[in-house]
Amino acid sequence: MCERNEKIDKIKIIGLILQTISIIGIFFGGYSVWIAKKGLVDQHEWNRRNFTLITIKDFNKDADLFRDKILKIFNRFHNLKGKDSKLTREEADTLYKANPGDSNYEDRKAISDALNYMEFISEACQARVVDEDIVYRSYGGLFIRTYEHVKEYIAVSKSVLGNNSYASIEAVVESWIQRRNKESDKERKDKDPTGK
Repeated sequence: MCERNEKIDKIKIIGLILQTISIIGIFFGGYSVWIAKKGLVDQHEWNRRNFTLITIKDFNKDADLFRDKILKIFNRFHNLKGKDSKLTREEADTLYKANPGDSNYEDRKAISDALNYMEFISEACQARVVDEDIVYRSYGGLFIRTYEHVKEYIAVSKSVLGNNSYASIEAVVESWIQRRNKESDKERKDKDPTGK
Protein backbone atom coordinates (compact mmCIF):
# COMPACT_ATOMS: atom_id res chain seq x y z
CA MET A 1 0.00 0.00 0.00
CA CYS A 2 2.85 2.27 0.84
CA GLU A 3 4.39 1.48 -2.48
CA ARG A 4 1.14 2.39 -4.21
CA ASN A 5 0.95 5.73 -2.37
CA GLU A 6 4.55 6.45 -3.39
CA LYS A 7 3.64 5.76 -7.05
CA ILE A 8 0.62 8.07 -6.78
CA ASP A 9 2.77 10.79 -5.20
CA LYS A 10 5.38 10.39 -7.96
CA ILE A 11 2.64 10.65 -10.61
CA LYS A 12 1.26 13.78 -8.95
CA ILE A 13 4.74 15.31 -8.78
CA ILE A 14 5.38 14.47 -12.44
CA GLY A 15 1.96 15.97 -13.33
CA LEU A 16 2.80 19.17 -11.43
CA ILE A 17 6.19 19.36 -13.14
CA LEU A 18 4.56 18.91 -16.56
CA GLN A 19 1.95 21.60 -15.80
CA THR A 20 4.69 23.96 -14.62
CA ILE A 21 6.71 23.29 -17.78
CA SER A 22 3.56 23.91 -19.90
CA ILE A 23 2.87 27.20 -18.16
CA ILE A 24 6.50 28.29 -18.52
CA GLY A 25 6.33 27.25 -22.20
CA ILE A 26 3.22 29.34 -22.77
CA PHE A 27 4.83 32.40 -21.18
CA PHE A 28 8.07 31.82 -23.09
CA GLY A 29 6.12 31.38 -26.36
CA GLY A 30 4.16 34.59 -25.72
CA TYR A 31 7.36 36.45 -24.91
CA SER A 32 8.98 35.10 -28.08
CA VAL A 33 6.03 36.29 -30.16
CA TRP A 34 6.22 39.73 -28.51
CA ILE A 35 9.97 39.97 -29.22
CA ALA A 36 9.42 38.90 -32.84
CA LYS A 37 6.61 41.42 -33.31
CA LYS A 38 8.69 44.20 -31.76
CA GLY A 39 11.56 43.31 -34.07
CA LEU A 40 9.28 43.43 -37.10
CA VAL A 41 7.80 46.77 -36.03
CA ASP A 42 11.27 48.21 -35.44
CA GLN A 43 12.47 46.86 -38.79
CA HIS A 44 9.40 48.28 -40.53
CA GLU A 45 10.00 51.68 -38.92
CA TRP A 46 13.65 51.57 -40.00
CA ASN A 47 12.67 50.60 -43.56
CA ARG A 48 10.05 53.35 -43.66
CA ARG A 49 12.52 56.01 -42.54
CA ASN A 50 15.15 54.70 -44.93
CA PHE A 51 12.67 54.79 -47.83
CA THR A 52 11.76 58.33 -46.78
CA LEU A 53 15.37 59.40 -47.05
CA ILE A 54 15.74 57.69 -50.43
CA THR A 55 12.53 59.37 -51.63
CA ILE A 56 13.74 62.77 -50.43
CA LYS A 57 17.10 62.19 -52.09
CA ASP A 58 15.34 61.35 -55.37
CA PHE A 59 13.01 64.32 -54.95
CA ASN A 60 16.04 66.56 -54.37
CA LYS A 61 17.33 65.57 -57.79
CA ASP A 62 14.08 66.65 -59.42
CA ALA A 63 12.92 69.35 -56.99
CA ASP A 64 15.23 72.01 -58.36
CA LEU A 65 14.02 71.26 -61.87
CA PHE A 66 10.35 71.31 -60.80
CA ARG A 67 10.83 74.43 -58.69
CA ASP A 68 12.68 76.23 -61.50
CA LYS A 69 9.99 75.35 -64.03
CA ILE A 70 7.17 76.34 -61.70
CA LEU A 71 8.91 79.52 -60.57
CA LYS A 72 9.47 80.42 -64.21
CA ILE A 73 5.75 80.00 -64.87
CA PHE A 74 4.75 81.99 -61.79
CA ASN A 75 7.33 84.70 -62.41
CA ARG A 76 5.91 85.15 -65.90
CA PHE A 77 2.40 85.39 -64.47
CA HIS A 78 3.73 87.68 -61.74
CA ASN A 79 5.28 89.96 -64.36
CA LEU A 80 2.06 89.97 -66.36
CA LYS A 81 -0.36 90.32 -63.47
CA GLY A 82 1.61 92.17 -60.84
CA LYS A 83 1.65 90.96 -57.26
CA ASP A 84 -0.50 87.82 -57.37
CA SER A 85 1.09 85.00 -59.34
CA LYS A 86 -1.52 82.38 -58.48
CA LEU A 87 -3.30 80.87 -61.45
CA THR A 88 -6.84 82.04 -62.07
CA ARG A 89 -9.47 79.58 -63.23
CA GLU A 90 -9.21 80.92 -66.80
CA GLU A 91 -5.40 80.66 -66.86
CA ALA A 92 -5.56 77.17 -65.39
CA ASP A 93 -8.16 76.13 -67.96
CA THR A 94 -6.00 77.46 -70.81
CA LEU A 95 -2.90 75.70 -69.46
CA TYR A 96 -4.75 72.44 -68.85
CA LYS A 97 -6.04 72.35 -72.42
CA ALA A 98 -2.64 73.16 -74.00
CA ASN A 99 -1.50 70.62 -76.58
CA PRO A 100 1.97 69.80 -77.88
CA GLY A 101 3.06 72.65 -80.10
CA ASP A 102 1.08 75.27 -78.17
CA SER A 103 3.14 78.09 -76.70
CA ASN A 104 2.18 77.18 -73.13
CA TYR A 105 2.40 73.39 -73.46
CA GLU A 106 5.77 73.31 -71.65
CA ASP A 107 4.13 75.18 -68.75
CA ARG A 108 1.35 72.59 -68.63
CA LYS A 109 3.87 69.77 -68.70
CA ALA A 110 5.94 71.36 -65.93
CA ILE A 111 2.90 71.77 -63.69
CA SER A 112 1.65 68.25 -64.42
CA ASP A 113 5.08 66.72 -63.77
CA ALA A 114 5.43 68.57 -60.47
CA LEU A 115 1.88 67.68 -59.37
CA ASN A 116 2.32 64.03 -60.32
CA TYR A 117 5.47 63.77 -58.21
CA MET A 118 3.79 65.66 -55.37
CA GLU A 119 0.91 63.18 -55.64
CA PHE A 120 3.37 60.28 -55.35
CA ILE A 121 4.90 61.79 -52.20
CA SER A 122 1.44 62.61 -50.77
CA GLU A 123 0.17 59.07 -51.40
CA ALA A 124 3.27 57.70 -49.68
CA CYS A 125 2.62 59.98 -46.69
CA GLN A 126 -1.02 58.91 -46.44
CA ALA A 127 -0.12 55.22 -46.70
CA ARG A 128 2.60 55.77 -44.07
CA VAL A 129 5.19 54.36 -46.45
CA VAL A 130 7.33 57.41 -45.76
CA ASP A 131 7.75 59.39 -42.56
CA GLU A 132 5.45 62.37 -43.05
CA ASP A 133 7.24 64.47 -40.41
CA ILE A 134 10.51 64.24 -42.31
CA VAL A 135 8.82 65.06 -45.62
CA TYR A 136 6.97 67.99 -44.01
CA ARG A 137 10.16 69.44 -42.54
CA SER A 138 11.96 69.00 -45.87
CA TYR A 139 9.31 70.05 -48.37
CA GLY A 140 6.26 71.34 -46.51
CA GLY A 141 6.84 74.94 -47.59
CA LEU A 142 7.49 74.03 -51.22
CA PHE A 143 4.39 71.80 -51.35
CA ILE A 144 2.18 74.45 -49.76
CA ARG A 145 3.39 77.27 -52.04
CA THR A 146 3.10 75.14 -55.16
CA TYR A 147 -0.37 73.95 -54.16
CA GLU A 148 -1.56 77.49 -53.46
CA HIS A 149 -0.33 78.61 -56.89
CA VAL A 150 -1.88 75.74 -58.84
CA LYS A 151 -5.07 75.17 -56.85
CA GLU A 152 -7.18 76.26 -59.83
CA TYR A 153 -5.26 73.93 -62.16
CA ILE A 154 -6.19 71.05 -59.85
CA ALA A 155 -9.84 72.20 -59.89
CA VAL A 156 -9.84 72.25 -63.71
CA SER A 157 -8.27 68.79 -63.79
CA LYS A 158 -11.02 67.49 -61.49
CA SER A 159 -13.78 69.07 -63.55
CA VAL A 160 -12.41 67.75 -66.85
CA LEU A 161 -11.63 64.24 -65.63
CA GLY A 162 -14.59 64.03 -63.28
CA ASN A 163 -12.56 62.35 -60.56
CA ASN A 164 -10.50 63.14 -57.51
CA SER A 165 -7.37 64.20 -59.34
CA TYR A 166 -4.64 65.13 -56.91
CA ALA A 167 -6.87 64.37 -53.89
CA SER A 168 -3.87 63.15 -51.92
CA ILE A 169 -2.03 66.42 -52.49
CA GLU A 170 -5.04 68.38 -51.30
CA ALA A 171 -5.46 66.26 -48.17
CA VAL A 172 -1.79 66.31 -47.21
CA VAL A 173 -1.24 69.99 -47.99
CA GLU A 174 -4.40 71.05 -46.15
CA SER A 175 -3.21 69.16 -43.06
CA TRP A 176 0.25 70.74 -43.44
CA ILE A 177 -1.29 74.21 -43.70
CA GLN A 178 -3.11 73.56 -40.42
CA ARG A 179 0.11 72.25 -38.90
CA ARG A 180 2.06 75.30 -40.09
CA ASN A 181 -0.61 77.62 -38.66
CA LYS A 182 -0.53 75.83 -35.29
CA GLU A 183 3.26 76.03 -35.24
CA SER A 184 3.12 79.74 -36.10
CA ASP A 185 0.56 80.37 -33.36
CA LYS A 186 2.71 78.48 -30.86
CA GLU A 187 5.82 80.45 -31.89
CA ARG A 188 3.91 83.69 -31.52
CA LYS A 189 2.66 82.70 -28.07
CA ASP A 190 6.14 81.58 -27.02
CA LYS A 191 7.57 84.95 -28.06
CA ASP A 192 4.78 86.93 -26.41
CA PRO A 193 3.06 84.97 -23.63
CA THR A 194 0.51 87.77 -23.14
CA GLY A 195 -0.94 86.94 -26.55
CA LYS A 196 -0.61 90.49 -27.85
